[in-house]
Amino acid sequence: MTLLAESSWPVARLGEAIISFRRDARVAVAIGFPAVSGFAGPEQLDTWMQGAAQRIALEAVAFEALYPDLMPTLAAMGAGIVALADDSQQRFLVCIESDSRHLRLLGPDHIVRSVAIEEMRAAVASASEASVTAEIGAFAKQNNWLEMTDPMRGALLTARLRHLRINVGWLIRPAARGSLREQVREAKLPAALARFLFVHLAGHLAWIAAWFTVGADALQGRLDSGRVMGAGLLLTVFAACLVTADRLHSLFALRLGTLLRRRLLEGAMALDLQSARGAGVGEFLGRIYESHALESLSVAGGLAAITGAIECTAALVIFIWAGATWSLPALLVLFIASCALLVRNYWRVKREWTTTRRELTRRLIESMVGHRTHLVQSNEARWQSEEDRRLAGYLTESRRLDGRMWVLSLVPRGWLLASAAIFGWLFAIGVSTSQLAVSIASLLLAFEGLRHLVQGLPQIAGASIALETLEPMLDAAAQSPNEGNPSVSAARATDGALFDVPLVEAQDLVIRAASGDRTLLESVNLTIRKGDRILLGGASGGGKSTLASVLAGLRHPDRGVLLLGGLDLATLGESAWRQRVSLAAQFHENHLVSATLAFNLLMGRQWPPTALDYNEADTICRELGLGEVLARMPGGLDQMVGESGWQLSHGEKSRIYLARALLQRADLVILDESLAALDPQSFEVALKCALNRAPALVVVAHR
Repeated sequence: MTLLAESSWPVARLGEAIISFRRDARVAVAIGFPAVSGFAGPEQLDTWMQGAAQRIALEAVAFEALYPDLMPTLAAMGAGIVALADDSQQRFLVCIESDSRHLRLLGPDHIVRSVAIEEMRAAVASASEASVTAEIGAFAKQNNWLEMTDPMRGALLTARLRHLRINVGWLIRPAARGSLREQVREAKLPAALARFLFVHLAGHLAWIAAWFTVGADALQGRLDSGRVMGAGLLLTVFAACLVTADRLHSLFALRLGTLLRRRLLEGAMALDLQSARGAGVGEFLGRIYESHALESLSVAGGLAAITGAIECTAALVIFIWAGATWSLPALLVLFIASCALLVRNYWRVKREWTTTRRELTRRLIESMVGHRTHLVQSNEARWQSEEDRRLAGYLTESRRLDGRMWVLSLVPRGWLLASAAIFGWLFAIGVSTSQLAVSIASLLLAFEGLRHLVQGLPQIAGASIALETLEPMLDAAAQSPNEGNPSVSAARATDGALFDVPLVEAQDLVIRAASGDRTLLESVNLTIRKGDRILLGGASGGGKSTLASVLAGLRHPDRGVLLLGGLDLATLGESAWRQRVSLAAQFHENHLVSATLAFNLLMGRQWPPTALDYNEADTICRELGLGEVLARMPGGLDQMVGESGWQLSHGEKSRIYLARALLQRADLVILDESLAALDPQSFEVALKCALNRAPALVVVAHR
């Protein structure tokens, strides 16, 4: 039996394979193995995999590779699950680590085995290679090749399959939402920080030892060649430690920055829809600025402050150990306390400055968005008076902040002057040269420590202020997503007729406004079955869009029962719910991202797409009357669209939004006034396409 066969997991134990990535065994046992059911196709398997991983606070991301890039893809994979190409049964490999030559696989017997990447590549690509092996053999026979070497066969396979995409498996990593402590541990941040601090401290100890080695002799006017050579070796160690510490600092900063970005992005995506709508454009722009500040200031400032604290502590200990005088350690403690007080004062002024800047940014952006209304409603003589007043206040706060920072920057320089005066006194009273040498080294170490504190503590203060602004996003990221049961999600994701139940069933739904002061909809009862075509009309403000967002799972009812295929949201999960219900929102709430047209069309389906996905996207676009648009675009479906790409009209965008909803392959398609921007002819074409392709259709229209 080969190593791959010994390490492969059957589909029946796939839940156990997923949970093996959890390092906390107690949590894993408490959660239990995700249940496994039969899979009719790769889409259901991917749905189950993502749901099972999210259930245990992991994230499963499907990945693929072009045939020529399969080797480097496997080498860079890290932790993941690889699907073996086996026609007889579904088997999987659990990879816990990878490097340029080998993969470490965890087998079902929980034994870790090392497998060469070439062997893994052959197993993953065997089915794809088998499809052209006969063709290569016929080609060799036709050209009278008596013997074909492995390099020749490999070159022919690469040439024949160079455009083939192979579905490799799933990358497994900690979920961006959930326990921050667990994510920090999974990212190995404590170990990376400990290595950095150890190397940094070792380097400075080597530097102090070098001073102690030659300092006393230098002060006495004589140098010993052996001591000089020893000091040179110690300084070499110091330089090597600095280089290593810089590399470790970069590694730690990269890991921490990645963690913060993923968590902030997940928090932004998990924000409550109603509260997000209540914030203006300026508020979100301010949050973007603060997110950059949190990442840069927390990483740089945190490491600088920790480094400074270690350096000051080491200098304090060495001062006491040298025993030259108690004045130096007492003076250092006084300067550290002064630095802390000044930083506290700086933090208070910085907070006021940040509040002023954030409010100024918010009002400026919102004034620009509503500039015409602002001009009409304001007195012409006072158009700029409010902006001038706020800018003057901002400049005043900026001067105060600069003044606090200038005073704070004097702390290290003040330490040098005060400690130099004490050293002059020590030299005058005749302290031993060895004590002087060690104390001079400690003086310089304390200067570096204070300089790092002055550099890092204000940045930490800025990061703490940014954290207050981003608290809603971080709170949203800390909440575990509602993903339901992975087996149920997989079984129901593509087949809505497993049970004889309505597609959607609503009983006594009550939806209130976000403020809770009024009821938007009350006693809503609705049944939608496959094949239904429903027109939901009414006056403006009657709650049509609110009901559409509730049916799509974007908003939760305050009371009542809402079932999709006989299951509620808690059982089915948000992800599976939104896969089965596709909403084309109102024009002003729908967007094109700056990417290819294909990405905008298929973003609710899968990416990267298959050839079948491309063909279906092209077909639906032409059914919606977008054939002339595709013909004008030089890149066709691969043409960049959005703000920085090909410009589209309102009607063209509306039809692309409709195509995106139809391409999701949802059981229910909801069009929330999505056809309002179309002319009568285009309206008829688009509605006909939606009626033909949507399994169930709800059209919201203003009456």
